[in-house]
Amino acid sequence: MTATVPRILAPDSPRQNPNTKVVGWHYDYQLRCGAISNGATSKVLDLLIQPGSPFCLRGIGAYNVTAGFVASPLTGGRIEYTDSQDQWLATEEVGISGDWPTGGVDALYEPVYQQIVYGPASTIQVRLTNNSGADWADPRIVFRGTHLYYKDRIYSPTYPKCYTAFPYEFPVEFNITPTGAGQTFRDLPLKASDAGPGVTGADFVFRGAVLSLLSGSMADLEFQIRDQAGRPYMNDFIHHKWLFSTDLAERPGIWYPEIYLPKDRILLFDLFQGQNAAFDVQLSAMGVRVFPSK
Repeated sequence: MTATVPRILAPDSPRQNPNTKVVGWHYDYQLRCGAISNGATSKVLDLLIQPGSPFCLRGIGAYNVTAGFVASPLTGGRIEYTDSQDQWLATEEVGISGDWPTGGVDALYEPVYQQIVYGPASTIQVRLTNNSGADWADPRIVFRGTHLYYKDRIYSPTYPKCYTAFPYEFPVEFNITPTGAGQTFRDLPLKASDAGPGVTGADFVFRGAVLSLLSGSMADLEFQIRDQAGRPYMNDFIHHKWLFSTDLAERPGIWYPEIYLPKDRILLFDLFQGQNAAFDVQLSAMGVRVFPSK
């Protein structure tokens, strides 16, 4: 298996088997907007969609990170963005506070309906206005959606034809001791084979997660997730509150599409901690165990 880019799903794609299905790959695009003073509007910001496949935008969230490593939704902000034809999607900027009550916090993203499809290597143009009453030090916007691939052009495992499944919560602990500020800790695994008693040999379907602090501080903890071949599920490190739930165990952050992890595969987590503080956290990955049936 290689990590090469599959052929694209677009009008000029090579001819395909008519029976080939299209599969989705969860993906989050984060746009770092730079500091914006109160009352100011950013210049037009460009978010480049990666080449190789279209991107379907299905949700948006946004947050600001202050110098004290505190992340909060962009209350009091207004936003404009374009479609795949570079047309602005509103006659004026949309108020974030009224239309995005959660702003994506605890991974509860504001839905985009109907979804907007951006072609490979296209651009989302964004303008952001700060009417919050205070300066924004580090505002970020997350565009959540799905990349689309032909099934025979990417490794994307899924359920067997016949199987038995039951709900399963998969706890994974990350014990981090940094030696300085601004450190990255790479390739921390979630192994489907590291299950508890009675579930040896089962696949795991990752559908959402809750992150809990066991000790230390995770105020500015950020994540990036990849499969074991290095294919990412996001383009940047994203604050943990915009990937996982931390206060709503009954409503964990939802992955769409879900991530199917065969029993012999691993999922890789990269962690970034801005402050020089040791911490222990537990990620409770929620989903199902899948057992093939005859």
